[in-house]
Amino acid sequence: MDWRNTVLVTVLGLTLGCLYFIAIDLQAPTYSFTQEQNVVGGTAGSPYRYRVLVPFVLEGLSHVFSFLGAPQTAYLGASLVYDCLALLFQFLMLYALFRQFFSPLQSLLGVSFVSGVTVLTLAYFTYQPWSILEVALFALGFLLAYRGQWVWVGVTVVLASLNRETGVFLPLALFLASLQDLRPLGMTTLRRAAHRRETYLSFALVVMSAVIFGGLRLVRGSADPVDELGNVIVRNIQRNNVIAAASAIPLVLGFGWMYAALGFRRAPTFLRGVARVLPFYLIAFAIWGWWREVRILTSLYPVLVPLVLVYCCDSSGRSDAPC
Repeated sequence: MDWRNTVLVTVLGLTLGCLYFIAIDLQAPTYSFTQEQNVVGGTAGSPYRYRVLVPFVLEGLSHVFSFLGAPQTAYLGASLVYDCLALLFQFLMLYALFRQFFSPLQSLLGVSFVSGVTVLTLAYFTYQPWSILEVALFALGFLLAYRGQWVWVGVTVVLASLNRETGVFLPLALFLASLQDLRPLGMTTLRRAAHRRETYLSFALVVMSAVIFGGLRLVRGSADPVDELGNVIVRNIQRNNVIAAASAIPLVLGFGWMYAALGFRRAPTFLRGVARVLPFYLIAFAIWGWWREVRILTSLYPVLVPLVLVYCCDSSGRSDAPC
């Protein structure tokens, strides 16, 4: 059944990639091209100047498509390929992650749910190509950590940190997941936790992500923020933005917000562990994010959707449980 589901997941990813290209890249092609060129040239404002992975990938793909004509035309060809492949990669990684805990049918249901709610985010989704890759890297990181492949987890954390500053939440989630059995809280318990392989490796990856964060700012130079924090806060509390956020945030996961909360206690230990990152991510979103721009919350799909499946399918962590 998995190979047939993989075909369906592939179709979903490519379809959504084309929709993303039409909805985002073709709506303001000059703006998108200028943004990418500013990042590559090192003239973009903060934080975009430091989100280097996708712009440089697109720059390389643009050279491949240079036969199409003008640089902007080549860039559009590169963007179409990137959008389709990035969303395909996202859905395949989500499916592979879900399959560690759920049946093929349940996993396909989870990916289908993600594809549906992702479409809703396109209603207000400015040019942010790194966001669709971040979901895939989070899912891949969780998958590799669950399988104990920590060298590859490290590679994934490096890519996530070069992709977007919120990449630090990937190793942070793994670090928090490793902190099991801390009761009674004391020095003996803390020493025991510190000697766990998963704990010290994930903590080292948090430090590495922070070093990359600082290193990018040293190498690429300081930049004025595109949005001052004070302006972000003032904009968020404006009446029309509060109304838009109050509508958009529930829609980005639908009833899944409630189902995830209900499924938390019954979820496998690993899924409960990585879910500990949720308060930290949501606090960061509340402070620095634009509340109506809910594409920022899509990075939580690898954390939240498995909890939704636990509640809806009552898997109890068994990959062969019937839905």
